[in-house]
Amino acid sequence: MRFFTNSYYPDLEAPNNYQIEPSIYNVPARFYRDMNEMNYFGKVDFTLELGDKTHAPKLKVGGLYSYKDRDFNETRINYNFQFAPNVYNGSVPEFVADSMIGTNYSKFNPATGANYGLYVQGVPDDDLKNSYFADQTIGAGYLMIDALTFKKLRVIAGARYEYTQIYSSSKDTSLAVGQLNNNDILPAVALTYVVKDNMNLRFNYSRTLARPTFRELAPYASEDFAGGEVWIGNADLQRTLIDNLDVRWEYYFKPGEIFSVGAFYKNFKDPIEVVDNPSAQNPELTWQNVDNAKLYGAELDFRQSLDFTPALHHFKVGLNLTYIYSQVQIDSIEYADLIKYDPEASDTRPMFGQSPYIINAYLVYNNPDLGLDVNLTYNISGPKIIVNVKGGTPDIYAQPYNLLNLTASKNIGERFLVEFRWKNILNGAYKETYTYNDKDYIYREFKTGMVLELGFKYQIN
Repeated sequence: MRFFTNSYYPDLEAPNNYQIEPSIYNVPARFYRDMNEMNYFGKVDFTLELGDKTHAPKLKVGGLYSYKDRDFNETRINYNFQFAPNVYNGSVPEFVADSMIGTNYSKFNPATGANYGLYVQGVPDDDLKNSYFADQTIGAGYLMIDALTFKKLRVIAGARYEYTQIYSSSKDTSLAVGQLNNNDILPAVALTYVVKDNMNLRFNYSRTLARPTFRELAPYASEDFAGGEVWIGNADLQRTLIDNLDVRWEYYFKPGEIFSVGAFYKNFKDPIEVVDNPSAQNPELTWQNVDNAKLYGAELDFRQSLDFTPALHHFKVGLNLTYIYSQVQIDSIEYADLIKYDPEASDTRPMFGQSPYIINAYLVYNNPDLGLDVNLTYNISGPKIIVNVKGGTPDIYAQPYNLLNLTASKNIGERFLVEFRWKNILNGAYKETYTYNDKDYIYREFKTGMVLELGFKYQIN
């Protein structure tokens, strides 16, 4: 992988002034990366019916074992130079041409060695630091009972035990080792009360967990080649425990058609967030636990066939609306920095990565007689924090992005199928912003582009 960064300073009366500035970002380089990973997985499940009646209770037990091993290596070769940074004129091929290399450079002084041209140089210390190995062992077992009581109340209750061991170490032995050893009991209960044949009331509670990835734990620095940020792992990360609670009312028009409303609550212990390093000269990001986060929400779900009207017989529509309120207590150090710039700043903020609303909708046309199936889907989610910025600086938010996709398939005869996909039809701009003094500023903005795909399938049998 080749990486080349330069600056340019527009000049209205002359060509742009290009420069390569090693004091701001890394010099041009080649990266060589390889990763070997092995995964082993096995599980067993047993179901025992406690009786011979139609709705006899069922006892379920099972276990799981998984092991993952990873070896990651990175080698970086820099293109260094001694000549002035403004020698670069905006053309990469000219900059790396033979005439610019070593003693071929026209301004090279053989007597003093000054103005030596381009030369390649490895960075062994960084290569060692940015290579790591890691392994993860998970052992789990569960016990669950599924019973129908009082003819209308279904109870599913149980617990899962999980043992987790994660080890992640840089090949630079001077760096900290990321290590987790956890024993967790994760209870769960789900109650479904059948109000009548087409109406249910559900209640669910569960405790779940989220583990840091190898990449997040490894004290390894990698560069985001699109944005220029350096990502550094955090060996002190802990796993996140999540208590989930939700209640839902469901009404079924007929199979596959539903209207439901619900409310939910989640409590996060040690959630993982992306934060910046305010003392770094260049943008530097890492992962960090915060003590606690809370999330409250409401959801509406609607799925309906339009076959009650002959003209719309082959159409189906769906809509899912979710509202979320999330809250994280800002730590005292960060809050002290905030009120220096804004004395009225709140001591709480939204949870990292959590949008205040999510909207999903779809329109489906399915005509078996024509062998035609068309799906139009739409999604948008509200602004969410993608970097928690320290030092009193505003957080960075990803702004809402309208995503509209179309998929279609058509049978031709009994064996041939044509498929078409049009992704990101609207092709809007993706924006990351921050707000200062009630004014929004662009941190990053780009378009991902539309994707058109055409596929063909032929069934042999």
